[in-house]
Amino acid sequence: MISVCMITFQGEKFLREQLESILSQLAATDEVIIADDGSTDATISLIQNFSDARIHLIQCESHLGPIYNLERALLQAKGDLIFLADQDDVWLPQKVSVCKQELQDSILVLHNAYFYTQEKNGNWKCGTTIFEKRKPVHGIFKNWLRNSFTGCCIAFRRELLLRALPFPKSLPMHDQWLGLIAEKSKKVRFVNEPLLCYRRHAETATDLLNHKKANFFNRLRWRWNLLRIFLQRFSN
Repeated sequence: MISVCMITFQGEKFLREQLESILSQLAATDEVIIADDGSTDATISLIQNFSDARIHLIQCESHLGPIYNLERALLQAKGDLIFLADQDDVWLPQKVSVCKQELQDSILVLHNAYFYTQEKNGNWKCGTTIFEKRKPVHGIFKNWLRNSFTGCCIAFRRELLLRALPFPKSLPMHDQWLGLIAEKSKKVRFVNEPLLCYRRHAETATDLLNHKKANFFNRLRWRWNLLRIFLQRFSN
């Protein structure tokens, strides 16, 4: 069984296309768990209008932020394989089948993705890939220093989820946390094939390549907190 875990917040603009690209690849016994973080636009009604028994919506009146909102979804996941999904990307048709194959002998798969940007004429176009901009590397120290793991490009086995939850307090990045724990097992697989279109737009909550909003001291603090949390969790 596959559990797709998605977080939403004010996602009405692109959510329908993303959900359609996901549901078309899932079996009747799979599930999509959506944790909404207090949306006030049409996000909730859009999800409900799908009327698909595979979709399970968790609503939250208060704003938890992406990390701990995702934790709510992960806590409800029942699948043996867990896929993370953003609200505004588009899964390519082979994503699920490729990841399932790669997870047969690995604990986590990180796959490539196309950057998906809007042209002046309004059309959306796939361009360069994430791996071209940031080639992933193995190793706990290397990924503590410079994260290789982009959440929407991650799929993993349930055994990793059992190690990662509950998320520690003050966790700076959930995808880096999952990646570090997976690297500890030495069972991480990088897949060079792009398996989704990674949409970049003005309302994007995260930006893989632009860290201008985070100054040097904030980045240093995040890394220190992550190291401290990781050592506390796995010191025994």
